[in-house]
Amino acid sequence: MGQDKTMRGEDEDPILRPRPAPLPSLAATIWLAKYLQRLSQRYNRDVKARELSAEDLVLRKVVGKMRDASVGKLAQTWEGPYRVTIIAGAGAYYLEDLDERPLPRPWNVHNLKKFYH
Repeated sequence: MGQDKTMRGEDEDPILRPRPAPLPSLAATIWLAKYLQRLSQRYNRDVKARELSAEDLVLRKVVGKMRDASVGKLAQTWEGPYRVTIIAGAGAYYLEDLDERPLPRPWNVHNLKKFYH
């Protein structure tokens, strides 16, 4: 009989039994929300938006298969310059090269940087 109780868990020590995690108090939840807000504000304080306007000259990041594999890690990272023609919205821009040939798709601002000549 002693074995049956142990198998069913009736004789387990209450100290060793896992307890459910306590729910956070309202004060702790409010403190955490304020902390996360302050952390977010501090992080975003130094972030500068990169906005381009039409006719700006930019360099385009070389990504994927556009990169020359034979050169290895010494391949060019940026190519261009290109001219911004249309702002597609939300950080997307249509480009054309300096010979006024448009590129087929819009490019995200994360793959562009301003060209200063």
